Amino acid sequence: LKRSERNEISRLIERDRIFEPEEGRPGIYRETQADFDRAFFDLHNKMPSDKQRVAYQTWVALNDFEGIITNLNWVRDLHQQGVESVRFGFRTINPDTKRFELKKLSWFHGRKVNDIDWNSAEDAVIWTYDSKKNQSFTIHKHDTDTGVRAFKEATKKRIASGEYQVIQIASPESMPLKEIGDVDIPVNYVVVNNVEFAPLKLGDVAEWRPGSHLRYMPEYNLKQATIGVGYKGNLYRYSDKTIIAVNTEKEGRELERRMNAARKLMDDDERLDRFVRANLPWSTADFKKMFTGAGPGGGLDASEEIVLTPLGRSVHDVRPDLKNKYGKRLHDTSSGAYDLLRTLDKTYIAERGKPLSTAKLVGTEGNPMFQLDAPTLMDPWSTISEAMGTAIRGRWMGDYKNIAANSWVEQFKEILDVSEDQLRNNPLYWLNNPVYNEKII
Repeated sequence: LKRSERNEISRLIERDRIFEPEEGRPGIYRETQADFDRAFFDLHNKMPSDKQRVAYQTWVALNDFEGIITNLNWVRDLHQQGVESVRFGFRTINPDTKRFELKKLSWFHGRKVNDIDWNSAEDAVIWTYDSKKNQSFTIHKHDTDTGVRAFKEATKKRIASGEYQVIQIASPESMPLKEIGDVDIPVNYVVVNNVEFAPLKLGDVAEWRPGSHLRYMPEYNLKQATIGVGYKGNLYRYSDKTIIAVNTEKEGRELERRMNAARKLMDDDERLDRFVRANLPWSTADFKKMFTGAGPGGGLDASEEIVLTPLGRSVHDVRPDLKNKYGKRLHDTSSGAYDLLRTLDKTYIAERGKPLSTAKLVGTEGNPMFQLDAPTLMDPWSTISEAMGTAIRGRWMGDYKNIAANSWVEQFKEILDVSEDQLRNNPLYWLNNPVYNEKII
């Protein structure tokens, strides 16, 4: 294609990548030639050439192939963790008949374990359901209330008798039990007596959504910790919200300072407007939308600090003081001790929303200003190359890491203050985050 023809196709692909349908998530591919022609004409006021039609179809086919490779890698990694598709039945009231009926929970990812490690230092949320009596209970493993202690003992007996089975949820933060209605927090273990298992299916593992990938080069992100209230008034930390990327630590520190200053002015519209227009690369309306859930990086909390983090680090990794201020009331749902997906390579698997912009300092030293740069759209050949690289690394380095971690567990388990079951559940996590027995070391 000529450069002008390539640019016309690229503009359509970039627009369709963030296309938001009335229902569902962003992204669309034109499924028929007629649909592609209409979209192309609407954007450029002319019909595409035959070469452009072939180019677009090739682009879509290559991205679909990359999706297959990525999903195969993900299925393999989950199988190594012993993860299966799981569901169980629960009773709910039919709104039409006003009677109880048995409903099947949607399939989710988890693995069967023999028991819960009741004595480990890491807390866990346990949800137990009796389908015969239609009774459910939610407890924290470390609860010390008299009633909870008695319930825990009864649960242990039920598990030991084989009447109930224990399922460890692969990704607690995905909250697969939320459709039940009264489970509004991440759960680590499910104890039920009517569970079903099924093999993982390629299409069920990671949703393949239309739209090409973007390449993010910056080494730093501005993030905010996400804190929610749940069971018994406890606080729960979920995955951080990523607001914007920056290229250098210096730029990040300056933008961090400015965004936190603006955050503290949210209750003063006049001062906020003056500050945002003079210091930030957004309009005042767009900045405020970040805190109402309707803008880029939406759903921010004006009471929580915005923090600069290197790639791969969380807010509480960088600023443990922000975690410590909550004390024991805060439960970290993103802890790798129970999250089976934390150590897996999730490249191109993570849910995609609006593109994450990069903030860059421009202007003069005496009057520095930020501008927003869009990420680069990746061509499908590059995406396939990286997906194949991930597959090769998973085949060799992934297996090596698992063997090394399990060998380390067997060799050093006596000097660790973690039970054998907990170590074997997630050896890579404990290799990176060891808790040593102070009586020995």
